[in-house]
Amino acid sequence: MEEDIKEVLEEGEKILWNGGPEAFTVLDKTNKKPFMIKLVLTALVCIALIVAYVTSINSGGGDFKPLLIVIIVAIGILVVSSTYIDARNVRKQKYYLTDKNIIKISDSAQKVPLDKIGNYRFRADADGHTSLLIGENTVNSKMKKWRTLAVKPVSFDDKGGKCDLAVFYAIPSVNQFQRLLDEKLGR
Repeated sequence: MEEDIKEVLEEGEKILWNGGPEAFTVLDKTNKKPFMIKLVLTALVCIALIVAYVTSINSGGGDFKPLLIVIIVAIGILVVSSTYIDARNVRKQKYYLTDKNIIKISDSAQKVPLDKIGNYRFRADADGHTSLLIGENTVNSKMKKWRTLAVKPVSFDDKGGKCDLAVFYAIPSVNQFQRLLDEKLGR
């Protein structure tokens, strides 16, 4: 058993299933169009900010600061590269279903106790990758957001402590995982 999961398991907890995300392409059918829109909008915003800055310098006679241009471009690159960063971070994840929890391990371990799962759904994206979505708003989220949500920390609501955000992206052997989870949750 891997060391990272040993530290997370509770006394007597048994692993029923484990895996990691299926192989996927960063700019697949589901994510290519949103990426292209983000790329174009980010470029337009950066260009508009640079033009506005240069225009204000020319009309106001202030000192030109090239560092400001570099900062605007760097922020634009960071915004556009977030699609690739999210994909890289999802690929590093490992998933475990135990008799007590669903666990996601990447840089740190995040648990969703089975008794804290209320609303959940398995949904497939346009590329055929099925993900487990947990939480009222999460189950209805658009498929283009699933990767980004998958790298966000698991969260619980303030009222009953139910999980309101957890995404396990592109689960392999999803039928086996779903059968085991439904069985543990009595569905």
